[in-house]
Amino acid sequence: MKFTKEHYKNLLDCIESTNIDLSNSLNHYLSNKIGNNPEKRFLWDVFWASKYSNIHREDSQNYLDSHIETAVKRAVKELIKTEKELLAAN
Repeated sequence: MKFTKEHYKNLLDCIESTNIDLSNSLNHYLSNKIGNNPEKRFLWDVFWASKYSNIHREDSQNYLDSHIETAVKRAVKELIKTEKELLAAN
């Protein structure tokens, strides 16, 4: 992954701030076959909803689309795992 630790943390924070139910939303995209590639469409919709590119404009200009997609995919997986762990603990 090309994102620096700081940029990745900023991305995580931006995605978290959307309050999107990532697990259910991803399942919705996949089960309803939204777009030609539902997972990729979901990742980009999450990225744009996070407003990362607006808030951290200079950071996001340093990365190719493939770098952003990889970072968002990793962040979504991490946040879904955290969601599930919190639910299991309750």
